[in-house]
Order: sequence, then C-alpha cells, then structure tokens
Amino acid sequence: ENDEIIATDLGSTNGTTVIPKNAVKPFYGDLSKLHLKQGNIGDCYLLSAIYGLSKNPRGREILQNMVKIDDDGNYIVKFHCEAPIKVALEELDGQTNKLGIQKRSVSGDLGIKAIERAYGKLLKQAAIEKFNNINSNYTLHYKLDDGGNPLKALNILSGINGIQHATSLGSMNGVLYEIAQSGTENHILMCSTPKHSPFGDYMDPYQRFINNHAYGISYIDIPSRTVGIINPHNTKKVDPISWDEFNQYFDYLYDAKA
Repeated sequence: ENDEIIATDLGSTNGTTVIPKNAVKPFYGDLSKLHLKQGNIGDCYLLSAIYGLSKNPRGREILQNMVKIDDDGNYIVKFHCEAPIKVALEELDGQTNKLGIQKRSVSGDLGIKAIERAYGKLLKQAAIEKFNNINSNYTLHYKLDDGGNPLKALNILSGINGIQHATSLGSMNGVLYEIAQSGTENHILMCSTPKHSPFGDYMDPYQRFINNHAYGISYIDIPSRTVGIINPHNTKKVDPISWDEFNQYFDYLYDAKA
C-alpha cells in the first residue's frame, strides 16, 4: 500500500515469521536467564558449554560479543582464535544429515542457533581438511552430531580452559564444597553421565538423567548439600540432587573459572 508493505499480526503460530532486518537481535533479554532446548542433534556437549557461559558474568559478555549481524542480515559468529563464520538466516534451522535423517536445530534465541550452526561449520571444515575422503556435500550435522567433550567446546567458544574431575577417583564432595564456597557464579560448570547404566537408557531409577549425556549446573548449595542439574533438552527445568547422588549418577564434573 503506497509503496509500503503492511504486516498484520493474526495471532497465528503456524505461519511465516516476518522480522524486520533492523529489529533482529542475536539474544533477547537477560542472558543469565538464557533458555534453550536441544533438538535431535547430538551436541549436548556444546549446549551445556553455552549454558555454562550464560551463568557466568564474563561468559555472558563473551556470548554477547560472539554473534553479530551484518548489513545483509547474516549472522557473523566469532569463536576464540577462529576466523569469523558467516551463517545465513536460512541456515539457522535443521538440515538433513549424512544418513538422511532430519535433524532439528536447538530452540531458543537466534544467537544460540547461529552458534550451533557455526560450530557445525567449523567441525565440518576441520574434518574435510583432515580426511580427504570426507564428502564436502555432507551437511553441517556431519561432525556436530558425533558428540564431544564440554571442556573442549568451551575452549573453542571462548578460549577458557578448565579442569575435568572424575568421580571414579573418589568422592566429589570436597570439590563441590570448594566451588560453592568460592561462588558458583564465578565458575563455568558442566557435568556428564557414563555410557552404561543398570537402568537401561537412564542413570537413575527415576529416569531423570540420560546415559552418555552432558548437563549444565545451575547451583551448588552447601547447607542443603545439593546440586542443581540442568538438561540442555530444556534449561528451564532444574533437577536438584544430593551430593551423594551426584557421585553416583555422574562420571565427570567440568569446572572452568572465568
């Protein structure tokens, strides 16, 4: 109308989303309350590292500066010590992996989608350079879907190094106490479960924690001796467990200071 496009919000959730280019922002609201839901890509290690960054003041600053939008509406993602990676708007959602299975991207802020896609591009390019027989036509899920180590993902994202504590080496209570005493907000924390369990696909009889899966940690509390476990499948939900349960169900605690 009069050389303008007029968009009317019909309140529908199953149509096309129209976002003015100058209104697009990578992250919305308070990054300390970052909410994401993992799709069916096996990158819990990456998403737990992103969640860990969001719980730390320096980590939030790193995330905020990690994703920019250029004049053409592309997302430009800059990991530590890596060249900027361009992610087009149409690349933000799921593609088909090498086995022909439809893969759903992470749900949440567009900046998180851009980071996931850029990380996939980084892994794919590294695989192509290392192995000449890797088909360059494989989608970005080719290596992203293979799983990984949360600390390595954290280092690639931010340059921050951390320590990997194994529960098999003894009780983690002393480590949990020291972290809580120094303030969990001063740490970037992740944890993971073993590959095998007597309870099938879960580590516990209540089916709260999946085998071979990476998680975030929202808090460690000394008076109640509890840990708040965050599943990247839905970071709005916190599963509080005792320190003894943590020693029983998890094999590694990943701790980085920022």
